[in-house]
Amino acid sequence: MLVADLNEERGRDVADEITAGGGTASFFKINVADSAQVKAMVQAAVDTYGRLDVAVNNAALTPDDKPTAEFD
Repeated sequence: MLVADLNEERGRDVADEITAGGGTASFFKINVADSAQVKAMVQAAVDTYGRLDVAVNNAALTPDDKPTAEFD
């Protein structure tokens, strides 16, 4: 899995948590507003894992910054 985020600390934490749980993950710092960075991220996924099966674009800012599972 390729974890992509603008916030490097949080993105690396997520990748580390996946790895600690027995999965495989790497981190890619990205600003999804920059199409060149998005293209580079897709290429990084293909280079690292051989292909890109699924992409989830979930770029959002929330005022209370709580986990997604806690939203109404």
